[in-house]
Amino acid sequence: MRSFYVDNCVFSVNTKKELARFISESLALLSTAKFELRGWEHSPTEDKIEERQEDRKVPVLGLLWNLPKDTMSLDMKSLMKEDKGPTTKRKILSTVHRIFDPIGFSCPVTLEPKCLL
Repeated sequence: MRSFYVDNCVFSVNTKKELARFISESLALLSTAKFELRGWEHSPTEDKIEERQEDRKVPVLGLLWNLPKDTMSLDMKSLMKEDKGPTTKRKILSTVHRIFDPIGFSCPVTLEPKCLL
């Protein structure tokens, strides 16, 4: 249960067998409380490399998870908006606080602008 954040579960396993076991146990455990788990995502396995979609990204806790590459990134496109006029402290803080990052992935980039407060 430590892998849950509100209604998202982020969990890591090393093998397909462990993945199947985790899914089975999770479904069984949470179905007793009438929770319907859905929307499973996982990195492609080695035997399915040809099926990889180059830019298949799914949102996970405010970040984008690139499934084929198994990397996490910030969605910078949503932060970049056309804004005319001079850059102000208000605009910087507004942009920085639009980033939802409960695991602190973006802290090295967002900490200094947040200190402007």
